[in-house]
Amino acid sequence: AKVPKPVPSAHCIIAHKREGSNMTWSRRDILVLTLGMLLSQKAWILLNSGKKRQRAYNSVRALYSLATMPAEDWGEYYKSLDQVMVKGKIETAEDEQLVAAWYKIVNFFCDLGNLEKMYIPPLVDPSLGLEENQILIENKMALAAASGAWNATLINGLDETLPRQYKQRYVVHKETGKKSILPAKHNITSPSEYALREMDILELGCGKGRILHDMTMYTGGNGNGINIDRSQLDNAIHFAQSRDLFPHRLNFTHASLNDAYPFENESMDFAYEVGAFTYVIDKLAVFKEIYRVLRPGGAFCYNDWTLLESFDPADENQVSKLLKIKKFSGLIELHNPEELAAVAEEAGFEVIWNGHGGYGAVPTSGLLGNMHHSFRYADSFMQFMVNYGLLPDGLAKGWKLLRDGKGVHILKESMDKKWLDVGHIFLVRKPHR
Repeated sequence: AKVPKPVPSAHCIIAHKREGSNMTWSRRDILVLTLGMLLSQKAWILLNSGKKRQRAYNSVRALYSLATMPAEDWGEYYKSLDQVMVKGKIETAEDEQLVAAWYKIVNFFCDLGNLEKMYIPPLVDPSLGLEENQILIENKMALAAASGAWNATLINGLDETLPRQYKQRYVVHKETGKKSILPAKHNITSPSEYALREMDILELGCGKGRILHDMTMYTGGNGNGINIDRSQLDNAIHFAQSRDLFPHRLNFTHASLNDAYPFENESMDFAYEVGAFTYVIDKLAVFKEIYRVLRPGGAFCYNDWTLLESFDPADENQVSKLLKIKKFSGLIELHNPEELAAVAEEAGFEVIWNGHGGYGAVPTSGLLGNMHHSFRYADSFMQFMVNYGLLPDGLAKGWKLLRDGKGVHILKESMDKKWLDVGHIFLVRKPHR
């Protein structure tokens, strides 16, 4: 009788594949591995709701994109880490191109968790998570766009003095009792002192266009975004097309926030940025350009990181930790709020609000744990792949740097010690004639 050949164990198969250190991945290899991630017991938990299904799909797609990223793109990414992320500020157009190369990789890393919009919002409602606080702060920005003012007391969108379209709808899960939030949509057909028909909005550094999409929904206006990374703009256009909003409601342009904007004088009602002002070369020139494109009475909102008074630039320990945060976050220059106000006023703006945008008077690190937790499935999977040598060299190195750099832990320490604020709101307005 024939003796059946022994079936190799999974470990033997993996060990065999590790023999070639410079192994190349076929599309079939990637698909098998990503499907394995999707069908694993932990990842399957993600499929209990439509929102989690979408996140699972985004994670698988991001992993596929990272694993098939050309070696030259990884080379530019590491060049950016070594040459630009260690600087105190962006200085040249070449620096900007390296920033674009950094984002070409990092935007996919963000999709492995709940950072599709690529920013940590201020903690507006302590009972809610990161994505829902993004919705809340964006609604507050939409209200600022319509009213030209900042409602510092608005915590959860339930202020009875606001028009109905700006109020949040909360939903409580029947079984778990957990509270979640649905985004409020601005109904521009309803009469309201805040309503602005055909509002034109500009986002500087729009990334993949997810924030601009939602801001357009909240205000009922038309969105225009500029960004220096073409790959993210392609993603933004594809997303807008899938919602039948491109090009009649959403438009995206490949441009730098440091150059002249491709818009006419006084063509925008509201402009804003989220995490992009860190790449400004000349603050006064940028504020003047924003001033040029805004209509009289139009406002600009800065939703970004700032250094606080507790940070000591003479403390080597603090400076060293700030450098690690920069490599983790990509935020190169952290601005001083008072300096921002002085430069904006020199450009002709009136300062409306300059302070923390979230719950309470000082920033908290409450949402970092929520963000970190959202990467748990991807982290387990990626560590398994790294341990058995199954990731391409560029991706394996990149994941190790992100994981071993302890950026989240250092950022939490910096926020708890009040060295920096990741949710500072700076709102200025162009005077009426």
